[in-house]
Amino acid sequence: FQTGSRVYNRQGFRITYNTSIDGCGGDVSGSSGIIQSPSYPNSYPHGRICIWKIRGPIGRRITLTFTDFALEGPLRRAGSTRSECQDFVYAINGPDIQSSPLYRNSSKRCGSTLPEIVSSSGNNMILIFRTDGSVTHRGFSARYDTDQPAACGGELNGAVGSSGYFTSPGFVSPTSGNYSNSLYCEWQLVNTEPTNSSVIFTIDAMDIEGRLPNSDQCSFDSLSFYGGSMRIPMGQYCGNETSGTSIYNPFPESLIRFTVFLILQYIVY
Repeated sequence: FQTGSRVYNRQGFRITYNTSIDGCGGDVSGSSGIIQSPSYPNSYPHGRICIWKIRGPIGRRITLTFTDFALEGPLRRAGSTRSECQDFVYAINGPDIQSSPLYRNSSKRCGSTLPEIVSSSGNNMILIFRTDGSVTHRGFSARYDTDQPAACGGELNGAVGSSGYFTSPGFVSPTSGNYSNSLYCEWQLVNTEPTNSSVIFTIDAMDIEGRLPNSDQCSFDSLSFYGGSMRIPMGQYCGNETSGTSIYNPFPESLIRFTVFLILQYIVY
């Protein structure tokens, strides 16, 4: 709450609040597990936004399967030409809210029909559950598994003196190949010597969607490097003008996140 220097005779405000014991959302990890709406199988509460961040083992993809589903159905509001979900679930491909949705068409799922089974491209997925202030139902129960290998990403050999390369899905050569839409991939490299160790990544070839005019940020597809356990940003790249670029990471841990078309080499020191 902030006020200006001008004085007015105003009464101000009063806000009441209540904390809840039936919390929801949070960080979820492991090879499999169950996610349920608050109070399931009893009616879920009003006015909730629950966010589960699911992280599976590196190199595995997450598959989400709903086994029970009963939410408020879509409603057409006055003046609107289409019905919209009021209470809904929303699945995201990756660890960030800004990542691509996994459900096609409306992206949201509501009502009593079981949502289709969806899988992430890598080892991260977000599930969002949102409710309004009107009707409530039984809610949902869902299971996630990591039985299938990821479409991209994985663990890189971090032994001192080792080297190797990895590519985006569909890469054939610097002049051929295509990666698919809505990918979110992570590669992780952990140096076997935690002290006095480093790694150099070299982008040999790269052709991905570039920046918008007059922008210094990668607005769409991007390749990002992070160093250390704190995930310190080491650089973000896009477009096709970075071939030959080297990224030096002085930390023993490296994380590479991307939605790109590239071939990379790395050398561990």
